[in-house]
Amino acid sequence: MDMYKTAYFHLFNQISDLIEALQQMQREGEELVISCQEEGQEGKLGQGECGRWIEEKYLG
Repeated sequence: MDMYKTAYFHLFNQISDLIEALQQMQREGEELVISCQEEGQEGKLGQGECGRWIEEKYLG
């Protein structure tokens, strides 16, 4: 069980660091763009067909 606690602790720290970095980018006015280019799908994540394709493939 300690192995799981350690893994969750590390994951929590990584997520916290990511949130902090994203907040810093937002304060500095930088834009984060995540794109997908798998199986011929191109575009910004969460927009248009690409977002729907990702949702269908990975979220059911």
